[in-house]
Amino acid sequence: MYSASKYAVKLGDFSFFTLFYVSVANIRQIYRRVIKAIPLVGYADISVGEFKKAHWKILMDHIQKEEKISNKRYNYFIANMQGLYSEFMEMDALEHSPLLNFPKKKETAQVKYKTLTVE
Repeated sequence: MYSASKYAVKLGDFSFFTLFYVSVANIRQIYRRVIKAIPLVGYADISVGEFKKAHWKILMDHIQKEEKISNKRYNYFIANMQGLYSEFMEMDALEHSPLLNFPKKKETAQVKYKTLTVE
């Protein structure tokens, strides 16, 4: 289990870690990548409440480029972070979510099975 102090992100008395109760393995994956990328793009001193849509766009584009994640995974990350921001708003920790109406990336349809033909 991760310790809250090691992965805490500033937001008064709240941290990202304290609100992660959904699908722990997936959230940990997203959380690790976001926390790792924040200082790399120069956002180490920005609190969660100060993040704007532009910050998230730059951060997610950096993660997609460096981690080589697909558009589908990118959209999945955004959806999970939107859920986290909704929890912050429900708890009155934030007034608005910068991820509200965040643009999704176009996903390519993957062909799982290829039809075999007899030649």
